[in-house]
Amino acid sequence: MVSKKRQVDVGCEIGEYTENSNGIISSSEQQLSSNTDVIESLFTRTQEFVRTQIYNQRNQPTMEIIVPAAGLSTRFPGMKPKYLLFDYKGELMLKNALRPFIGKYNITIGILREHDEEFNAREYITNEIPNINVVVLNGRTKGPADTVYQIIQAAGIDGDKEILIKDCDNFFDHEYSPGNYICVSNIAEHEVLKKLSSKSFVISNDQGIITNIIEKNVVSDTFCVGAYKFETARAFTKTFKSLSEEIPEVFVSHVIQSLLMNNHIFYEKPVSNYIDVGTAQDWFEFNDKPVIFCDIDGTIIRAQGRYGENNYNDEPIILEENVKRLQELYKDGAQIIFTTARCVTHETQTRKVLSKLGFSACKLTMGLNNSHRILINDYNNSNPFPRAQAINIKRDTDNLKDFL
Repeated sequence: MVSKKRQVDVGCEIGEYTENSNGIISSSEQQLSSNTDVIESLFTRTQEFVRTQIYNQRNQPTMEIIVPAAGLSTRFPGMKPKYLLFDYKGELMLKNALRPFIGKYNITIGILREHDEEFNAREYITNEIPNINVVVLNGRTKGPADTVYQIIQAAGIDGDKEILIKDCDNFFDHEYSPGNYICVSNIAEHEVLKKLSSKSFVISNDQGIITNIIEKNVVSDTFCVGAYKFETARAFTKTFKSLSEEIPEVFVSHVIQSLLMNNHIFYEKPVSNYIDVGTAQDWFEFNDKPVIFCDIDGTIIRAQGRYGENNYNDEPIILEENVKRLQELYKDGAQIIFTTARCVTHETQTRKVLSKLGFSACKLTMGLNNSHRILINDYNNSNPFPRAQAINIKRDTDNLKDFL
């Protein structure tokens, strides 16, 4: 019998075996038993993985997200369509509105051709949100419900598919649930709520089943946040088509009212982290996260020098109130860039100071001229005047909160 040795990779370990002329692999009893256990373990884990993948694929919701964005953005005068506006982090309003759904569901948005031609809307949308479907509507619609109906028809969305209609001008967290529901929030959960009279409100029983939805009338403490889930696209389109023969402008709430009257059940679905950016003022307030260029010596610590008493190597004397105010702004989203006329040779000491004060992640610009500073910035309708401000405080005074 001719035999030869070879190595067999079993995934986790490599064992040495002897192969005879009949192609039968043998080894010591201990080796064979050990590696057989490894193979069986791998096989079992592989089976479990495959079963999990099949289960996830079968149980993955096939919900379609529909975004009606064919309005004229009249609450954002002189600007691009609101869904094309970039926030303080450089992200589209639309992308923020769809964040819980991107990568999980098919998303289809309907926009006006005039917006596509004037503002290159499709280019913006498809570059910022990969795999989104864009339906370009030739003419203006009669409202969001009509826009949704036209999107469903133009995109050929299956009538049996679940759909969720999502506004583009608000943000909140969302987790999928089966059935019909309306995403809601409670007035008591918000310190400030504007334009309550422009929202829809729901009335529900103790089980969270909605008994009525009222447009633009405060009839309860539970308001709609701009997302409406339907078990089937067909239920929406059939009801909309019927109502549009009787009502000049059909709202999504009208469709839901009609379905409620025909014994369809809709549930409340409370959401968290709701933010409304439905008007220009709301949008400006949301983006009020300033870029602050702040000097170091005489502003956040008592001014130090290269030599003598209280130099760069000494422990700094902190201007507590000034630092506290900057920390508040930083925590709220402001970007702080520290500036100084200190030479770069003192960078180590300077960064040590910033780290101690909780600003280690902030940018630092050194070696500026020891002279007065001028900030120049532009403004327009979507970034209104003033876009640049200057604050002068007396050296080593701890009163920044009086100005900022």
